[in-house]
Formats: sequence, C-alpha cells, structure tokens
Amino acid sequence: MKKMLICALLVSVIASASLATALPSGKSKWGIAAVGAALSNYANVSDFGLSMVGLAVSYGVTDRFDVSLTCAPFSPTGGGSMGGVTGGGTSWAARLQYNWINEFTDGRPFSLANYIDVSQLAGMASFTTLGMSTGAIATGYSLGIKVSKLIYIVMPYLGISYTTASTSIDNAALAAAFPPNQTSYDLSLGLLIPFSMRSGLVLEYLASNVSDSAGNNYMSPTVSAAFGYNLNPDPDVGLH
Repeated sequence: MKKMLICALLVSVIASASLATALPSGKSKWGIAAVGAALSNYANVSDFGLSMVGLAVSYGVTDRFDVSLTCAPFSPTGGGSMGGVTGGGTSWAARLQYNWINEFTDGRPFSLANYIDVSQLAGMASFTTLGMSTGAIATGYSLGIKVSKLIYIVMPYLGISYTTASTSIDNAALAAAFPPNQTSYDLSLGLLIPFSMRSGLVLEYLASNVSDSAGNNYMSPTVSAAFGYNLNPDPDVGLH
C-alpha cells in the first residue's frame, strides 16, 4: 500500500510541465505548472543570457503517452559586453513523451522514456550602445531519452538529448555576429519533490554543449524550476 500511495503521489505531479521524470502522468490526467528558467552564455556571449517565467499544461493521452505545452515570456539579461541589451518576447515549447518502462507497473528498478521537443523563441532586442534593434526567431528540435528512479519519496532523473536549432535575425549587421545554425548535446539532471497528492516541485540543471555554423563550440547552461498541480488525480489514491 505504501508503494502504491507514493506512486500515485508522484504521478499526480509528474507531467505538469516539460520538466518531468520518465514516468507517465496517466490516461486523461491534466496537469498545470508555473515554470521559470535562466539560461546563460547565450550565443557564446559569457555575460548574456535569457530569463523566462510562464505556464505549462500537460495531458496524458494514454497510460504511457503524454503531451505538454509551455508558454513563457522572456527577457535578455546582462549583455554588457555588447553595450547593453533590452527587449523581450515569447517562447513556446511542445513535448511528446512516451514511457517504455514504468518502475511501478512493470516491476523494473527504474523508469525509461523517450521524448521529442519543438520550441521557438520570437522577440525583439535593442543594443543600447550600438544603437541597433532587431527582430529574431529561434526554432529548435530535440530528441532525447530519460531515466528516473524513486528514492524514498523523491525522484531524481537523468536525461540526454540532441538538439538542432536555427536563428533568423532581421538586422543584417547584427546577423553577421550570430551564426544562424546550432546543434547541441544536452545533459539534464533533475529532481521531483512532491508536496501533496496534487502538487510538487521539479528542479533541473541542463548543460548544453553547443556547436554553431561558424565553428564555435561552447557550453550554455540552464537552471529551471516548475511548481506543478494535478487537476484530476485518481479519487481512489491510497486505497489499493
């Protein structure tokens, strides 16, 4: 009974955002989450980054297949080496995740899932000292695999993914300074901390090893957090 209760508690907050373990959320289960992220060394500029806060919604299509959508306004941070940067825009991300191994229902020691991400950032940036502004759109596609494991009542997870991205910049003078195509190998380390049968916190560190079309190679880390809430948990949780 204790194991089933913990399982249901974890699943109730698993897929509230793209920040998720390898466990599925459950068929017809809805989740919602407040999400935030801070990315640094963006475009290989050490003091330039992005910060974003938004909302994520997820749905369990089947017992193993989840979809989620995240919308988060973003703004640039730092950028002193480029003369100061202001502006902002909106980011969108969609995830499809399929669970192959569920440690609770399949009798395995861990859970395993594959996922596909599609994301886009669109906005404006103004470079104060340069006196230039531009619109920009960045689009990315990721394919990844994720493993998670229940330890007591928390669940750490590890993810590995490959990402390809392209950036379109309106201002030709600025576009020359930002290579239009990037690929990366990404490593994510996360932890799910449940608070109740309905809610929980997910913390994640993502390290991306980026290569761009100009031949540059650099690391770009992202720190993220999501507070998730399940809208329709199982009514008989704890009775198994």
